[in-house]
Amino acid sequence: VVAIVGIATVFIAQTMIGEMKTLWGRFRPYEMTTVSGHAFSEFTPWYHMNGANGHNSFPSGHTMSGWLFLYLALFVPRENISAQKKMTIFGIAMGILTGLSRVRIGAHWLSDVTVSSILTGLLIFAASRLIGAHFVENQSTLRQLSYE
Repeated sequence: VVAIVGIATVFIAQTMIGEMKTLWGRFRPYEMTTVSGHAFSEFTPWYHMNGANGHNSFPSGHTMSGWLFLYLALFVPRENISAQKKMTIFGIAMGILTGLSRVRIGAHWLSDVTVSSILTGLLIFAASRLIGAHFVENQSTLRQLSYE
């Protein structure tokens, strides 16, 4: 069940982010040259949709991929709390570091990374609720389930 929901989660995330990139048509920071004779003349705020224009900064696909590592925590056996914690920390670190690196190299605006993080995080959370598993299970809940 975790694998099937995981496949669906990745498919939905890639489709959602990919379609938004096309609809928004936002210039990347390194594309802010003097295309029209003025630096930053192509800048648009994150909430402004430009339509399909060949530019696809918003939202960040790499950040989405980084956050999808968090889903791996749901594959860890439910009784292995230590491994769940480690995998959850690894997933969070991958999401944050991937997003920050995209901003640092000038491939994305901070808003591109933030919106991608929020959307992907909500999608992964919804998938965890569908499965009925937490990233790190509560030990008292596990004991209760073992008695039933």
